Amino acid sequence: MSEGIEELSLLSLVMMDITDGDAVHQAAQKVGSVIKTHHKGTPTDWLEAKPKNGDWNLCLVSLGRKKEELPFFAKCGLARLCRELRRQGHELSFLKV
Repeated sequence: MSEGIEELSLLSLVMMDITDGDAVHQAAQKVGSVIKTHHKGTPTDWLEAKPKNGDWNLCLVSLGRKKEELPFFAKCGLARLCRELRRQGHELSFLKV
């Protein structure tokens, strides 16, 4: 199961770099084979194309602190990141664990 998560992480990082189409295709094929092996019947048609901005909700995860408890400069960096991602059309959420 964790192998599939690692493959999805690899795919998401590779798909952001659109300059190397072969790497994206190879990663998508590898993820597709892992999904077909471990999750039979799960659709994999989404692996054929790069997702559009806003198709996925990007979740920022804080390990231990609420966003209100972060230091000032961390809040500034987080605000800048959120502003830039929203400007590009991404949906964002924030989670503290």
